[in-house]
Amino acid sequence: MTVSGSDKNAAEGAPAVMDRVRWRRAASSSNRKRFQIIAFACVTLTTLAAVLFSLSTLVSPKPNTVLVSLYQLPPIDETLGTNAPFHPLSDRLFDLTPSNVEVIKQDAPQTDPSKQNQTLPIEYRLTDWSSAVERLAKSEELVLQVSSLARVEHDQVIFFGRDAEATLRVSFSDLLATVGRSPAKKSLIVLDVGWPMVSDSGDSRPRIEQLERLIRQEFARSTPRGCQLLIATAGPKSVSGIANEPRSLLSRALSAAIESPESDTNHDGRTSVGEAVDWVSKFANSQIHGRRLPTLSLIGSGDNFGFRKTVSPEAVAQRAYPDSLAASWQRRNQYMRSLEIPFLSETAAGWWTGLNDLESRWLRGEPLASIDRDVMRLERRCVKEILDALEHSRARRSDSLTSAARRFPLDSVEAATRWAVELISRQSESFATTEAGRDAISKKLVAEYVAKFKPEDAALALSAVLQTIEQTTSI
Repeated sequence: MTVSGSDKNAAEGAPAVMDRVRWRRAASSSNRKRFQIIAFACVTLTTLAAVLFSLSTLVSPKPNTVLVSLYQLPPIDETLGTNAPFHPLSDRLFDLTPSNVEVIKQDAPQTDPSKQNQTLPIEYRLTDWSSAVERLAKSEELVLQVSSLARVEHDQVIFFGRDAEATLRVSFSDLLATVGRSPAKKSLIVLDVGWPMVSDSGDSRPRIEQLERLIRQEFARSTPRGCQLLIATAGPKSVSGIANEPRSLLSRALSAAIESPESDTNHDGRTSVGEAVDWVSKFANSQIHGRRLPTLSLIGSGDNFGFRKTVSPEAVAQRAYPDSLAASWQRRNQYMRSLEIPFLSETAAGWWTGLNDLESRWLRGEPLASIDRDVMRLERRCVKEILDALEHSRARRSDSLTSAARRFPLDSVEAATRWAVELISRQSESFATTEAGRDAISKKLVAEYVAKFKPEDAALALSAVLQTIEQTTSI
């Protein structure tokens, strides 16, 4: 059987056709795999980018934010009627603890065997704020809280107060320069300051407006890199009364903003300082915990700070009045009623002023151990003054009236004695015959008696009267 030419050609071309089909199938399979790889890479990159973006918006469980406090007690004569400063350990701005606080060790030995196992009260103190600011690391964020009184001196903003007996003054320009030297990557200055209401006379509002204007001008001239400024303006009418919980109006307003779900406008799980300011501004003239909210102003273009929402605490229980203060008030009242102890007006006034200052410090959140310590110091000073006065009154006074009268040789000056006897006699006769106008009669008789002496003999005239009284009456 013979094969035709067409069949022969078809048999010879079959392998080539099969090769082309296999090549097409391989190319199609290769293209499909390449597309799958590219699609998988795109999905992976998209997923990774989404994860990284989500992580960047999450709230860090331990934000690297450091709070430094500049806290100054007001002068003792400026204590009453002021809203600032509150102690930073009680104020708890943004629920942070100041990094420049240290524990004072109690090294006093226990002499009472019954108190050997008793825990000593913990006393705290704030260290230098400027050193704490300059010690920060580059990765940390600085929040500088200024709790003080403020005033204007020669167009300069001055934060002033005291630390124990020392007077403290910090200018706003020096504060900005210190923040500028900090290595922190960003910073926020919170001014929770008040105007000295006690010494201020007249309307305080113009002075408060001048203070805020100068603060803004100085910050605009000397803004540290990456720094923002938060100002709270409360006004004179919002400083009266202090609640049980020792917190400033600024801290209360910020806490209320952070706790409110409406304050987180971008829904990133935290409330920034800018969002808190915007939230508080919506409630102008409103009250939180019975106190009027202040007006907040955020100045500067630095990175915004963000804080996690906190659970609102339950109602704060009434704090117990310090036993040391109550006992000292009681001892002062006993001193005021005593007729056997010499009354010292300066001691009584200083005792009252000191106790009022300590009471105000306790209301503003001063640690109880510090209050007890200063009450003891105040009482020791007052008791020492009273004991010195008692010792002085018991000693014989070399300058008593009787001794002074005996220093003059009245035996050689008969006229002075005669005039003194005449003065006493005329006064006795006048008082025996009339009851009305006795003061006028006495003044007239004394004036006539004094007119008989020369000015340089005034001591002689007094001695004559004293000796005459001593001889005729019993004092």
